[in-house]
Amino acid sequence: MSGSPLDMSSGTMRLVGGRCSACSAVMFPLPKRCAACASSQVTRTLLPSRGTLWTFTVQRFMPPSPPYRGSVEAFTPFGVGYVQLDDLVRVESRLIGDPETFRIGMALQLVPLLDVDSEPIYAFAPVPEETSK
Repeated sequence: MSGSPLDMSSGTMRLVGGRCSACSAVMFPLPKRCAACASSQVTRTLLPSRGTLWTFTVQRFMPPSPPYRGSVEAFTPFGVGYVQLDDLVRVESRLIGDPETFRIGMALQLVPLLDVDSEPIYAFAPVPEETSK
C-alpha cells in the first residue's frame, strides 16, 4: 500500500504520520514537507491507535455520489470528528457507533473499515468502558 495512511505490518492497524526533524512538529498524513517550517526532513512515524474525541458532527443526509455510494432509503446517519492522538496531532475520521452516544472527550480506538472497493480505510470507535479505565 504505497502512499497509504495505514500501516498493518505488525498485525495491528496504525496511522502513518510524519515528524519533522527540524522543528519536531507531527503531521497526518505523512507529508513531503513540514507544514510548520517547510523542512523536507520529515520522517515516517506511527501514531497512537487510541485517542480522545476532540469535536464531531453527525452527517444526517446522504452525501453526493461519488464518493458515497448507496440509496437514500438505505442511508444511515454517521459521525465524523477530530480525534486527538496524545499531545501529537488531531486527525479527522469517520466515527463508528451510534452518533447519539458520542461525547467530546470520550476515548476512541482506531478500527479497520472496508470501503466499497474492499480497500482498508480507517475509522475510530468508542473504547469499551471496561478497557478504557
